[in-house]
Amino acid sequence: MTNVERKVGVFFLLGLAFLLFLTILVGKIKPFRKGYYYHITFDYVAGLRVGDEVRLAGVKVGEVTDVKFSGNKIVVTVWVKRGTPIKKDSVFTIANVSIMGGKLVSISMGSPQAPFLKPGSVVKGKNPPRVEEIVDRATELGEEILAAVKKVDKLISGMSTWLEENKENLTSSFRKISEVGDKFSALLTSLKELTEGVKKG
Repeated sequence: MTNVERKVGVFFLLGLAFLLFLTILVGKIKPFRKGYYYHITFDYVAGLRVGDEVRLAGVKVGEVTDVKFSGNKIVVTVWVKRGTPIKKDSVFTIANVSIMGGKLVSISMGSPQAPFLKPGSVVKGKNPPRVEEIVDRATELGEEILAAVKKVDKLISGMSTWLEENKENLTSSFRKISEVGDKFSALLTSLKELTEGVKKG
C-alpha cells in the first residue's frame, strides 16, 4: 500500500467518523442510549417537531426523533426508554405541553391484560383536533349559549309584562286572601269561646 493510498484511507475514515458525529448530534441516532423506537402514523401533527417530549400517562419517557411524510400520511418516530410499559392497546395522541404552546406525544397506559407493543412497531395515532375544528365548535357553542340567553331574557320579559298587566288582579287576590285569613282567625276565636262556654255550662 502506497503513502497516497494510506492518506486516502485515513481521510475516508475521518470523513465517516465526522458524518457519524453529525448524525448523533442532530439526534437521529442514539447509539449510547438503551431504548426502543416506535413509528406512529397521523393525518395531521399540529406542529409537532423533532425533540419534542414523549410522555406515558404524563411521565416523560422519551422524545420525538423524526417527523416525515409517507404517502398521504405523516410518520412520527419516537424513542422511549427501555422498560417503558407500552401496551398494544395504548393510544398515541398529540397533545399541548401547556396553554402557552408546544406539543408532545402522549401515550395512554393501556389495559393491564393487554400484551406489550413490540419495539419497532408501526401504530396508528389519534389525530389531534385541527384549529379550524376548535374554532367551529367554539362558534357553535357560542351560538347555543346566545340562544339560551335570549330564551331566558324572553321568559323574564314575559313574566314582567304579565305581572304588570295583572298587577291589580294580583293585589285584589292577595287582599281577598288576607280577608279570608282574618275571617278564619275570627271563626277560630268564636269556636274557642263557644267551647269554653259549653265547658262552664
